[in-house]
Amino acid sequence: SKQIADEEKASARLYQNLTAPDTAIARAASAESPQIQPEIQELMAQNGDAVGLLHFEGDRTLYVCQTDDNFYYMSHRFDRSEDPAGMVYMDYRNSLLPRSDNLILYGHNMQDGSRFGTLKRFERKNYILKYPLFQLVDRYETVDYVPFTVFHTSILPDDPAYYAFDRTDFDDAADFDRYVREVKSRSVLEIPIDAAYGDRLLTLVTCHSDIDHGRLIIVLRELKDSDPIQR
Repeated sequence: SKQIADEEKASARLYQNLTAPDTAIARAASAESPQIQPEIQELMAQNGDAVGLLHFEGDRTLYVCQTDDNFYYMSHRFDRSEDPAGMVYMDYRNSLLPRSDNLILYGHNMQDGSRFGTLKRFERKNYILKYPLFQLVDRYETVDYVPFTVFHTSILPDDPAYYAFDRTDFDDAADFDRYVREVKSRSVLEIPIDAAYGDRLLTLVTCHSDIDHGRLIIVLRELKDSDPIQR
């Protein structure tokens, strides 16, 4: 627990040193001659699997890694030492350049609140209203997201609660719209945020004990200037 706490403090210090980039400029740069953000370069010097920082709940910042499977970081920390608490990691199928339509992050639901142990708080509407913004500082961009659905599912295909939530890309507008309708219909909360084809999504996944092999899923879309939410 102490090692995890120390790691989160180090990630928070790194986040505090960030300078907010102009998102439009960052997109243009990534399209022409991608530049890795200096803070992420610093992380990559420690661990080449580092892809970014996830900031949420006002003051929490977590390292995010990605490797060629969805298993290694279930049981390893950022320093690659073994730990059943693992760390937050991006789906191995995701790409940052070109960017996947839906970036998926996984983390254990730890009882002490570390990793994704506090995501269950977002099943309460007052908590989402208090902390509506999630920010992903990845290798090339810093993007703000807002939740539009919170739901539960099983990862067992034969379970009635099963839903294949782990879509990284969509075929077209109709495919995207079907996905959004489905995940919003499953939401445990009524959240007045919509998503339209072309919006970039972020999905957070952790364990949920009320369903056999259950998962708690929060799907977010990129914050828009028209959203009634302050950055």
